[in-house]
Amino acid sequence: MICPRCSVAEISAETNQCVLCGYSPTGGEAVGLQVQPREQFYEHVRQELEQQFRIERLLRHGRRSLVYVAREVETERKVALKVIARQPVREAGMEDRFTRDAATAASLDHPHIVPIYRFGATAHLLWYSMKYVESRSLADILSESGPMELHACFRLVEQIASALQYAHRRGVTHGDVRPANILVDAQEWALVTDFAIGRLLERIPVVAGEEALTREPEYVAPEEAYARQPGPGADQYALAVLVYECLAGAPPAQPPQPLVAVRPEIPVSLSDALRRAMNPQPTARFMNVLEFVSVLGTGEPGGGLLPAPRTSPRPSADRLVLFVEGPARPRRWIGMSAGGVLALAALVGVLLVLRAPEPAPPALIELPGTIAVPPVDSQAVPAPTPPPRQQPRQEPRPPALAQRPAPARPAPAAGRLFVNATPWGQLYIDGQLVGNTPQANLEIPAGTHRIRIVRDGFWPFDLEIQVAPGQEVRLTDIVLQQVTP
Repeated sequence: MICPRCSVAEISAETNQCVLCGYSPTGGEAVGLQVQPREQFYEHVRQELEQQFRIERLLRHGRRSLVYVAREVETERKVALKVIARQPVREAGMEDRFTRDAATAASLDHPHIVPIYRFGATAHLLWYSMKYVESRSLADILSESGPMELHACFRLVEQIASALQYAHRRGVTHGDVRPANILVDAQEWALVTDFAIGRLLERIPVVAGEEALTREPEYVAPEEAYARQPGPGADQYALAVLVYECLAGAPPAQPPQPLVAVRPEIPVSLSDALRRAMNPQPTARFMNVLEFVSVLGTGEPGGGLLPAPRTSPRPSADRLVLFVEGPARPRRWIGMSAGGVLALAALVGVLLVLRAPEPAPPALIELPGTIAVPPVDSQAVPAPTPPPRQQPRQEPRPPALAQRPAPARPAPAAGRLFVNATPWGQLYIDGQLVGNTPQANLEIPAGTHRIRIVRDGFWPFDLEIQVAPGQEVRLTDIVLQQVTP
């Protein structure tokens, strides 16, 4: 039976109380109050929102709310309209909190977040309208298809992580990450819904004076038991549980069993990454969800876990020379100066030999490599043509010196590169394929580089970056634009 007080939740058969507002019917009154309560709630929606929305059909029925497919009266825009009974929220003193959280969620603008268009309150309702998406929830997909393949899971998780990271950088925590709040369309495009608001609805007291969390306990981070407002670490914990459920078919028990014990073909490094993200101590987890996903997909920063095509991100030694600026120039000028000095010295030596007076013929002429010839009488024999003048003898270079290899030029100092794109794509650095995004902790030589990200059905993304020695360059807000026919 639907609770006649809030017109949303059901009255539990075990406790005889509404799981939402705590209402408890008595005696024959319960029989008299079973007069189409859901239709009464729909009448509130139709009467109080008819000037703004035209209701088409019921889309989803949750424990705290109803979601309708509707159209805005002014713009004819198709929306998903979520309505909540106002009285339980008012009695819990959370109406102001709802308004703040709705305004915060409406300020988020990310390709993997379902945008909130408008929100408000009426006499019996709290409501907000969202973009309507033809999709299924991840919970429905898992219940129908069972455990996912590793690549399919990773493609969805990296999209979810990019949405969470975007919100975390703006101080917004989702607070209720679970498969039911992830929508997936026909193109495998993941969308996160119910930012901040979902957690608020789950904290409405079940019984007067008692606050209870009714969502799946496996997704609740340990610090939520004592933290008034859990931070991004709680979202990371829940995201790790979501990955575990996608790959294992069910959430982990407590204490969680390693994923490799459930699916032995899963890499051990992936199982270890999940265990770290689900650590009871928030400080022992990853720095943020993007770092978690990068390690999840590569085994370690810069490693290679998934069998996607990868090449070494480091250019070859020949290409390193292109980036050498400081060390190369002094060596080139020193070499040119030394060559000029030697050439000048050789020229001076030749001039001195040409201008020197001709010496008297000796009694015996001995030249290296020739035969000794005795002097002859200049009157009896015509004077022979004088031999060509001998150039100054040059000592041959010692073999050890001639064969000594030239000293190798020092490699330029390297920087670090982090790249993430929404949705994922293939990353090229200077024309070389590195792998699929996200890529973390890539070692890259200092200098100018061309970044290119491509994906079928999307326009390529091109960017030229400058990397200084020791610098860490992070490209985290890249959004690929879909090619529309």
